This record gives sequence, structure tokens and C-alpha cells, in this order.
Amino acid sequence: MYGYRTGYSVPARPRTAFSPLLLPEVAEMWDPAHGLDLVTGNRVRAWTGRKTGRTVQQLATQQQPVWSATAMGGGPGIGFDGIDDMLAAASSGWFASGSAPMEIWPILQQDARAATDTSIRAAIVYGNGNFANDTRQRRNASAGADRYQITVGSGTTTNSPSYDSIDFVSRHVLRIRCEESLTRYAIDASPLAQTVITRNNPGTNLVFGGLVGGGQHWLGAMSYIVFVNGLLGDVAAAEMLKWALARRNL
Repeated sequence: MYGYRTGYSVPARPRTAFSPLLLPEVAEMWDPAHGLDLVTGNRVRAWTGRKTGRTVQQLATQQQPVWSATAMGGGPGIGFDGIDDMLAAASSGWFASGSAPMEIWPILQQDARAATDTSIRAAIVYGNGNFANDTRQRRNASAGADRYQITVGSGTTTNSPSYDSIDFVSRHVLRIRCEESLTRYAIDASPLAQTVITRNNPGTNLVFGGLVGGGQHWLGAMSYIVFVNGLLGDVAAAEMLKWALARRNL
């Protein structure tokens, strides 16, 4: 006689690993291990995003940043020399413009030190090159300390608050969350700070490593850069932060 086993359980379906590419709000993600057009000496001539294939580039050899498999704490990244390296694109229509909501999440390394370098250094710039229009994520030296600073323009005025409770050196995750009439910003797992301003961003240009047209060049490295059209909900933002922090390679 044959009996039947009872009380057994069906194995749970494996959970899909989180990736920003799975979020519908993510408009583009640049990945330091994909989409690279490298030339002599691992100089980066172009970098193409994985979500929709948007490309930033630098055709001038002396201004090309350098890719390395170990640039970000032993992980891949693109190094910027703080002199003239930058990647750029005409980005009209790529991401939210005007006052439409958006977020930007770069993972990067900041190598300038306030004791010897007081220059403002721009990491991500989105706008048209006009200080009163741009949305910028940058490093500022303030009172002898390195700080994460954002600039947000309304078209006529600009707010430039800094996150003063965290020393902005080495590798970090930055976040800027642009809502219609205010902008929130954070570094790593810090609480979101905010500045009240209604953005007016034409969204015509995108630069990694400096300003539109040059200047304020980044000194350090970058790995992943994620652009979001719209705003992430709390659960998605928590997953994004957990994913990004794991890639700082501290």
C-alpha cells in the first residue's frame, strides 16, 4: 500500500535582485562597466547609458577622463583630473525640464581637500549653462571643510545650500530630488534637507565633470549615475539607496 506525504511546503520563488533598470521612473543609468568607448590609455571618448542608450562624449583627447577597473575603491570607475576632463551631451528631451519633478543619483569619489583646494568642483550639471537655470551637484570648500552643495535655479534666482553635517571626501552616494516648488537633497543615508524654489530648467545640456562650456572641473571618479523622470516612492527610494551604498566600495 502506498501512502501520501503531507505537510511539505512549496519552495519560495527566488526574489529578483534589485536594479535601477527595473524601475519605470528611471530614465537612464550610466554603468562604469558598460557602454564605454575607450581609446588609447583607457581614455573615455563616449559613455552610453544602459536604459535608453543616451550618450555623453568627449572628442578632444586631452579632455577625456580615464576609465580604470579599480578607480572606485577597487571597483570600476571613470577618473576626472580636475583640470579639463569632462563628458557632455545636448540633452534636450532626455529628462524632465521646466519645473517637472526629477531625481539624480550619482555614486562618486571626491578627491579635492579643503586645506589645499578651495575651488568649487562640479560633478553633475543639467541645464543650459546659466547659473540661474541649472541644476548642479558639486563640491564646495566652506570654512575649511569639504561639503556637498547643490544649486537650483528658478530662471532669475539660484539657491545654493550645502549639506554641512557630513564631510564630503572619498566615496559617496548623492541624491537630488527636485519637486515642483522645492528641492530636497541628501548624501549617503542622511536625512533629506530641502530648499524652497520653483525650478525652471530648460534641460538642454548635460555635463559630467564640469560646467557647460567648461570650468569647475571635477577631481575624483564616478561610477553609476542614475536619472529619474518623476519622483521615487519611499520603497523604491529605499531600494535605490541600499543598492547604491553597496557600490560605494568603502
